[in-house]
Amino acid sequence: LSLHDALPISLGTFWSGDWKTSEKGTTASTSARDRMELLRNAEFSTSLIYPAITLYDLMEIVLNAAKTNIPMPDLSWTIDAELADYTCALAYFPRQDYFKCIKQIVEACMGQAYMSREDVLIVTGPSFVGV
Repeated sequence: LSLHDALPISLGTFWSGDWKTSEKGTTASTSARDRMELLRNAEFSTSLIYPAITLYDLMEIVLNAAKTNIPMPDLSWTIDAELADYTCALAYFPRQDYFKCIKQIVEACMGQAYMSREDVLIVTGPSFVGV
């Protein structure tokens, strides 16, 4: 196969942030944003206390709220079953963005969260080795 015959490989859905250019130079720079940016720009404002809840269930609450409140009706995710092994005696989120909620949940079990090339939010537990 030549480069001309190669099929495009999706890296996900991205858009650019602000462009920076110099009037004297010939270069420009920008930052790429993925769908996690939508979660960073919307607020999770459910002021509930969740007693004896697993990190798995807590993540589902946050993501289902994001799906309807942002709105991101096409938001899909995969949550590692390992998060069900971690239970919080009491969980509460102050008024903050969805991204911070997700970050706090994965930090509680030393997991990670990222958008896949197929635009699926992947949430892994601490045993995730990677690909």
